[in-house]
Amino acid sequence: MTPRWARLSLAALSCLVLADSHDESGELLRQIATVCRGIYTQGYAVDILRHQISRRKYNTGSMAAQQDRSALPMPTVNLESDGANDRIVLARSSGKMRFERKNSAGEDWDWRADGQSVICYRRDLNLYTETPADPWPERLGPGPGLPGEEWKYFAKFLAIEDMTDHAQILKDDVPPDRFCDGASTLITLILAEDQEPARELLRVLTRSHLPCHSTIIRTRVSRAGPMEQTETITWRFRPRPEPSFFVFAPHKRAKKVKGFPRSF
Repeated sequence: MTPRWARLSLAALSCLVLADSHDESGELLRQIATVCRGIYTQGYAVDILRHQISRRKYNTGSMAAQQDRSALPMPTVNLESDGANDRIVLARSSGKMRFERKNSAGEDWDWRADGQSVICYRRDLNLYTETPADPWPERLGPGPGLPGEEWKYFAKFLAIEDMTDHAQILKDDVPPDRFCDGASTLITLILAEDQEPARELLRVLTRSHLPCHSTIIRTRVSRAGPMEQTETITWRFRPRPEPSFFVFAPHKRAKKVKGFPRSF
């Protein structure tokens, strides 16, 4: 039987280990936020690859089990979609923003915003619209439109230190690979998204403290059964963009329209 003093010592040691881990995670998240705030203010450009895949699980024996509680569990059928792929360019400098997205459906979008107007160009159709710009939100956060896209793909890192209580460093010496071109640190983050479970595995470059790869696993619950969604994102940061990068220069035959044809 373990003496009481030994049990207390083990408990105290566990608390110290957890406290150290919490402090390390908090310090790393603060460094990430500081670096990201700096380049957000000075100007940045980043290439992003995004892939999302969904898997729905059906229990083939669910109906039989309802009729006969002694029925043996039946196999679970996993239905997996082909997934969606996006190639994204996100950039900001001197109050101007550019957001490009080319998706697996063949749509090629290019948005430019300068605080006064928003130009949306469909390269695949050679059509574009120009509308007055809405005021940019004073407080950054998830939402619709370009502010929401910038939050999802970069600006959220400005506030990542708020996740300290939900973060843990899993490995601090991950070698370079096809996702990250330098050594990186692997962090796990527990996300709260509409009360549905979600977890993110985030890799951050050791030297620059910039994100390089993320895997987010979500579980959606519906009448058809649970669905697991896996989203992977890879970041490649460019040098600070030149002012010309934000100038809209469409193809000479591009046509200005009031709206785009519907996609089915």
